[in-house]
Amino acid sequence: MPLYVYQATGEGCEHCRDGFEALQGMSETPLERCPRCGAEVRKVPVSFSAGKGNVLSDGNLRSHGFQKLRRTDEGGYRREV
Repeated sequence: MPLYVYQATGEGCEHCRDGFEALQGMSETPLERCPRCGAEVRKVPVSFSAGKGNVLSDGNLRSHGFQKLRRTDEGGYRREV
């Protein structure tokens, strides 16, 4: 079952103001109200990683043929090895 994150659209309570997680089936109707205070909530987009470790680590990027670009103080970019 996927884990969804919901957050109050208005004032909310301590539970929903900063967001809370809800374990729901994909076919279940999304929550519309906080289960504790009844405030209106919305589903918050979140990212996840299905792999182990830091997906964007320098070693992992290099092993897949990618390079990092780092912004310079002059406003341009330079490649990192």
